Amino acid sequence: MAHLSVLVCIGNVAQNTKLHKQYLYIKMEKKLKKSFIEASIAFEKSRTSYKRASDETVEALFDIIYELKKKERSDEENFVLADIYNLLDRDIDASRVLESFSPSSRKKQEKHAKKIIELKRKKKNNNFCYRDLREARIIKEPTKLSIGDFILERYDDYTQVKIKDDIKRVVMFNKYIKNKEIPIFAIDNLQKLDTIIDYITWLGACKEELITFYNQTKIEGKVDRADDDWFDGLDVWVTDIVMKKNGMIEGAFAISDYLNYNYGFHLFIENKTITYIEYDGNL
Repeated sequence: MAHLSVLVCIGNVAQNTKLHKQYLYIKMEKKLKKSFIEASIAFEKSRTSYKRASDETVEALFDIIYELKKKERSDEENFVLADIYNLLDRDIDASRVLESFSPSSRKKQEKHAKKIIELKRKKKNNNFCYRDLREARIIKEPTKLSIGDFILERYDDYTQVKIKDDIKRVVMFNKYIKNKEIPIFAIDNLQKLDTIIDYITWLGACKEELITFYNQTKIEGKVDRADDDWFDGLDVWVTDIVMKKNGMIEGAFAISDYLNYNYGFHLFIENKTITYIEYDGNL
């Protein structure tokens, strides 16, 4: 299906001649304009109704996003930035850019932009958006905490364990997780803080265990086979890490599966053993 541009109300950006005509008026740096036109054409050519665009074309569009975000943008450049976000199915990001237009430009484009966003909401896979996975592929050092990195807050029947604010993020499943998103609880009393420290370090490099469990377990709605690309595309949220009275640690995670059109699943781990995965359409 041809892309409906935020910039113009008609035209098929998959066709080179029309694309050039549509963007000739944009006052952008010549090199950046050329990169945008070429990247947009390549992106459209690489995707079909049944296939996502290639990583190379997605990364090329993100490179232009990074260039545009580094500079003070004109309305014309904001149009381009919103259009790239629209191509990448990142409707929220596109909407935020639309809000930055000058009043006259925003009024002129508002009606068309709303039509695009409403149309995209009706798509079957409306939770999917393209991501730049280059950072996700980089192997990260597992976080090694010490006892002094924690604060204990004791309540009547449990202790909440908080990582100190000066530690901004922790590595889990080779992803950076913000400190504030990691709730840790100890039921009744804290058995061994060293056990939690060791568990967090293990989570940082937990990859092969997750891939193996996924491939060997019958899971409704899963992809055919998990591999490095599947793992790199996961987006992880920690829901709970709990230490039980007997010292067992239970971890519960909500994960967005990029290669499965961002279909989310719940992951449960007892100590260092993955026990359960279940996809949930509400994630």
